Amino acid sequence: MLRFHIRCLATALSLFLAAGMSHAEQVVLLYFNDAHEVAPVVDEMGERGGVARLKATVDSVRAKHPDAKLLFGGDLAGGVLFGAVFHGFPVVEALNRIGVDAATFGQHDFDFGAENTRELVEASNFPWFTGNLTESDGSPFHQLPRTLVLEHGSLRIGLIGLTDDMHTTKQEGIVVQENLLEAAGRSIDALEGRADILIAMTQTRLEVNERLLLTYPAIDAIYSEERYENRTAVHFVGDRPILTPGGNIASLARLDITFEENDRRLQTSAIPIDASTPADPELTGLEKRYMERLEVELARPVATLETDLSTGMYTNNRARWGETTAGNVIADAFRDQVQAEIGLIQGGGIRSNINAGVLTMRDLLALLPFGNTVVKVRLPGAAVIDALEHGVAKVEDREGRFLQVSGIQYTYDPGRSRGDRIVSVTRDGEPINLEKMYTIALPSYLYTGGDGFDMFSTGELLVAPKEGMKDVEALREYALDHGTLAPRLEGRITALSQN
Repeated sequence: MLRFHIRCLATALSLFLAAGMSHAEQVVLLYFNDAHEVAPVVDEMGERGGVARLKATVDSVRAKHPDAKLLFGGDLAGGVLFGAVFHGFPVVEALNRIGVDAATFGQHDFDFGAENTRELVEASNFPWFTGNLTESDGSPFHQLPRTLVLEHGSLRIGLIGLTDDMHTTKQEGIVVQENLLEAAGRSIDALEGRADILIAMTQTRLEVNERLLLTYPAIDAIYSEERYENRTAVHFVGDRPILTPGGNIASLARLDITFEENDRRLQTSAIPIDASTPADPELTGLEKRYMERLEVELARPVATLETDLSTGMYTNNRARWGETTAGNVIADAFRDQVQAEIGLIQGGGIRSNINAGVLTMRDLLALLPFGNTVVKVRLPGAAVIDALEHGVAKVEDREGRFLQVSGIQYTYDPGRSRGDRIVSVTRDGEPINLEKMYTIALPSYLYTGGDGFDMFSTGELLVAPKEGMKDVEALREYALDHGTLAPRLEGRITALSQN
């Protein structure tokens, strides 16, 4: 059913534009992103992905088109349990064997810090490039090229790489995200006269991709991040396509470009990678080896869980608008670890639901896969309210900035205007004192400005990001100390109305 559904979305486009070519040449471009783990993903949406099936699919295309180019759009490090344990290196190992021709970054490639990203780049046998990520001094990140040109016979394919939403990954002040539109303009200028066709590889939203095509007619097509977990999507701005493959390597987005005489033809299609897709035997062995290692690392018991740790993930996304049992336990653990008065964790940083029963390291890493540390700061009550206001500012969009809390209770009204939604904040039954200084435990992600929280870095730093314990370890110690956890909803967060 998944294969049929994806194929039904495959579209074809023929463009006739002057190209000045005197003979027929064809190039096939294959694109994927969102490769967080090596094994196939199996969930309520079916079975999809896996590096062994990816390799077999790419090999099948290259059997007919030996010079087909494979492009990777990023996101191989964090975001899921497998990434939390291995930090992206097994995926790079697999992609080296598959034969990637060019890669650019997604924000999750920085979830474990810039140094980890540099090591991933160095471990790669394929070139990385970025048009808009720089070092703090303005030089390209890791001194990588800003553009790439791939050659196919006499054809030259110019690649533009753009990464968005770097505020949602680890904030160290090392990597700077430049404006996507401005960076695209510089890349187009740099490729002038060096390429016969321009392809942008982006990690951004559909509306930004549309703006790129409307602003720059020179861009012929865009490959971008997944819009759906289990299907490919092709969207057009005029006659130029924006292709997005399925998440978790669910498909390859294919673009066939033919140059003949004065005509240039582009044809788009999708190749599903699902349970019916053959798998490469060698990489099947790699998948098995890493999954066995994962089992050993994660099966160790930590505590007994008498009630579920729930976030609403995959259902109502409750952690992004209301109190959750998972949020309560994690915020309590952070607060306990550094002996703070208040504990905070953004809902978007909690990535799983855990059923009652034996609590293992697998569960803890599934909850907190991003590798943050627990930071302690001292701030006035007014700053705490500012943080809570920021957290609910876009609650109607279910953004991950919504704050789960420990040591305080707050009420908000999503029907009020942004910046005026917090109705009350109490601690020990009394309104929070705007001028009093409070100690706060929070993930390093928030302290360093993640999700736009700029108020925490203005406080007195008591436990720095480099000094703090890993968030998973803090949660592990908290669970070990208690032995048994029975989390419940306690009225820490109240919404007066809901959309």
